[in-house]
Amino acid sequence: MNDSQVSPQIPALARAKQVCHALGIHRTTLHVWMQSGKFPKPIKLGGRNAWPWATVREWLDRQNEAVPV
Repeated sequence: MNDSQVSPQIPALARAKQVCHALGIHRTTLHVWMQSGKFPKPIKLGGRNAWPWATVREWLDRQNEAVPV
């Protein structure tokens, strides 16, 4: 694939604000979920937290599988 065929991509990492926006939750909820083990802990990058979008998507997929139809 050459440069003219590259489509815009989602960044590989997300900060807390982006994760909260994507999940429709408040930052406090995110921290409570992390502390209780309900949501994956972030990775540290230069002293700041970030989540790989793949991890967030996998977590969301597992939540959707757990919802009874």
